[in-house]
Amino acid sequence: MAHYNKKFITCLMTTACNLRCKYCITSSMERKNIHIDTDFVRAAMQEYFEKTRNFKVRFYSVGEPTQNIEGIKKVREIACDLAGGEGVYFELLTNGCFDDEVAEWIGNHIHRVWVSYDGPRDVCDQIRVTPEDTPSTGRILKTVERLKDMTSVGIGLTVSLFNLRRQKEIIDEIHELGIDCVISKAVLNPVGKTVDDIYAVDIIDYAREFVEAWRHARELGVHYTNDLVFNFDGHSSFYCRACEPTPHLTPDGFVSSCDRAFSGDTPIQDLIYGKWDAQRKEIDYFPERMDNLRSRRVENMEECSDCEIRYQCCGHCLGTTFQWTGDIFQPIREYCPAIKFLYGEMKKDMRPGEFWPVEYTN
Repeated sequence: MAHYNKKFITCLMTTACNLRCKYCITSSMERKNIHIDTDFVRAAMQEYFEKTRNFKVRFYSVGEPTQNIEGIKKVREIACDLAGGEGVYFELLTNGCFDDEVAEWIGNHIHRVWVSYDGPRDVCDQIRVTPEDTPSTGRILKTVERLKDMTSVGIGLTVSLFNLRRQKEIIDEIHELGIDCVISKAVLNPVGKTVDDIYAVDIIDYAREFVEAWRHARELGVHYTNDLVFNFDGHSSFYCRACEPTPHLTPDGFVSSCDRAFSGDTPIQDLIYGKWDAQRKEIDYFPERMDNLRSRRVENMEECSDCEIRYQCCGHCLGTTFQWTGDIFQPIREYCPAIKFLYGEMKKDMRPGEFWPVEYTN
């Protein structure tokens, strides 16, 4: 199924973070510790639930969402109240570095947890470090072990030059942990900055290594996917929910269409389409930006018009392409050969739900 169908309201809970990942795409350590306004969440969520009847909530962050665990608990209460007896589905993306009390609450209240782990262990120990520059891997793996028996757990993997050619090894390690779904992404530039070359990978190298790891993962019964292939087993004009647009609520009170536009001062302003007025307790929307986002469909992308896989690639990730090109209708030309290579290698073996498993879309 197309990734576009995964539609959650996303709450970016805080700018605070308890790690200092070397390639951080948000530069969270440079930002003040701002927690999201739960009045803002209530207003946006009420609108979203009434409009869509889609009771799905996603907790994410500019930093680490569990640094505002009390906010998460409050938002969960708000969602359940607004749903009026309907079941609400909750998803959390986290670095996994929290204590047993927090883990216990998450395991009992969150349906799907995505834990970031940049294995193998020696790589993760170098890249995902504490403010004191000490390793975090032990805490991350402890969290995975604890949560997997309480709720559904997947792994989010960032692929850098440190682990590019070790993806099969990572799959083995995660499989031994008892986890059956891994989503990877090539390391991205921080928004408004350029990533250090010691982390960046060539996208075609990433694609080639991914295919081999994907085949290996299938043999083990592990879903291994990435943001280049999310729509391969579907047919869609839109890459993802950002084109709806579906609300992503920022800590400083803006409505964004995408995780990549995580604050009101983002350089990718076209992805911001609303602002919270705390005095009036209302959200002011920007209709022209909303219309522009809705028009970001592959039929309106001139360079994609003759592409044989345009309805599987869908112009790729809106946030990433806009950051690279400055134009939501302009694909990243460097990515096109990699995506076509992946489709050519994988299409003959496609299975329904292979690239964005249905059971991970709830």
